[in-house]
Amino acid sequence: MNEIDALVFWSTFIRSWGVFPNWNKANEFVCRMYKDIKRLHPKGQVTVSVGWAWAQNHTLDGSVYEGCVDYFDLHLYNDSGDVPRCEDFKKFTAQKGKKLQLGEFEQKSKSYSDSLQEKVTYQFLKNAKNCGFQSAMSWRLSDVRPGHNEEARYSYESAGQWRPALKWLNTQLWAQGIPTWQQYSKNRRRRYSHSAW
Repeated sequence: MNEIDALVFWSTFIRSWGVFPNWNKANEFVCRMYKDIKRLHPKGQVTVSVGWAWAQNHTLDGSVYEGCVDYFDLHLYNDSGDVPRCEDFKKFTAQKGKKLQLGEFEQKSKSYSDSLQEKVTYQFLKNAKNCGFQSAMSWRLSDVRPGHNEEARYSYESAGQWRPALKWLNTQLWAQGIPTWQQYSKNRRRRYSHSAW
């Protein structure tokens, strides 16, 4: 489930928009879904991401019940590529014995900037690895909408061309023998570019 903390947040502050009144109710739902998925696909991996304000705190403070996820998924957006509470995440992965994924990362700025995107991509991947994360997925590979709309700043492709950050990322992963989206059909548009180390 994507960004369950948003559903708790909206319930707390804007009641007409929310789904879950608190984390307990949210986790009850996640646990029911976890059991149903495992019943149908015992080897399937199940997670729930957090990505709104204080997402790192929600991950570290146990807001997401660890018994109902196979790994933890955190979303971060900033213009420095920093991972808040890095040392805490290192301890967290060692204590929990579960994978930690940077499930979305990108710039926060609304500017469309190749240099900013490249810097942020490099810093997030470097810092996430140093903080105990095992994988990362950037938001997002391609935006099929025409023109450079506000959301296009996140895309790693522009008008069918790779932006510098994707060129760099693909080169780095390929050199390490890590599968990249280049190995899949180029006719298929993917929402995410994926990195694991």
